[in-house]
Amino acid sequence: MPGRFSIYPFVSAGLELRQLDSFSYASNERKAEIIPGGAVDRLHVATGYAEPTFNLVTRDLMQAFGVLTPSSILRTTNGIAYVQKRADGGTFNASNVHRSYTMAKLDIVPRTLVASQNDTDGAVLTVDVHALFDGTNEPVALAENVTLPALSAPIFNSRYFMGPVYYGPSLGRTLLDNVERVEIDFGIGYSKKGFNGSAFPTEGSVITREPIIKVTSTDLLAERLKNIISRGCEDDSGSGLRIYFQRGAGCDDRVAAATADHLRITAPFYEWTTESINIQGNDDGTVTYTFRPRGTSVVNGAMTVALSQAITN
Repeated sequence: MPGRFSIYPFVSAGLELRQLDSFSYASNERKAEIIPGGAVDRLHVATGYAEPTFNLVTRDLMQAFGVLTPSSILRTTNGIAYVQKRADGGTFNASNVHRSYTMAKLDIVPRTLVASQNDTDGAVLTVDVHALFDGTNEPVALAENVTLPALSAPIFNSRYFMGPVYYGPSLGRTLLDNVERVEIDFGIGYSKKGFNGSAFPTEGSVITREPIIKVTSTDLLAERLKNIISRGCEDDSGSGLRIYFQRGAGCDDRVAAATADHLRITAPFYEWTTESINIQGNDDGTVTYTFRPRGTSVVNGAMTVALSQAITN
């Protein structure tokens, strides 16, 4: 039966995201369209190749980073994205009238993590889910008249807000003051390919890691960059950049900084530069610093993530 549908949690063998903000889907299909010689219209249309991908957005960093890392993908199985049917005259239907999109083989790739000073709902994590052909099943199989799993119902689990940013040697890290926005692009270069005539990708791998962190502040004179605005500065101390996301609480708004309940992104080695300075009319000027973490080997990534951290420099 036709109807209206809304979001429902995403589940898989390796990760559940029960606090979703949104999801979208793209088939990324490339068509074979044949116009024979002597004709002016296409006389044949079929799928040449397709790379089905879901994009998921969540604020539940605790659940996500309990499994995901900022430098690798998660290969898992039995991924299911649900949508639930609305009830005419009510909220949602309670019976088996919903839909599911099932992936037998999939890779989950963290993409971006963004937080702003005035975002009252907390930091936002975006991940891509790449459906792969396992040799038997459609990469994405649609099912109708589905009963939603009660054990995977929507919940509120966590929210995190932008916290302080520290840079410099471990014995003297400096607070990057007046920060208003942090944007982390995990920079995972993910490549998927099909073989042996497959119409879908059958394998996926990480081929590059080039994370970029952008920090926007109203302080136009960061200590390390006061005399080198025209070029970058490399920190090889091995314990340099720390970016915190402060866990939200109930009546107290934020969990206390000294409590080991926050999330920390660390980049031991990095290069940073002043990307831009903007001043408009009577508004405060802002400066955006760009940090480019670098790795130390083909195994170790350029950034790490840790939950249950106290906020310290």
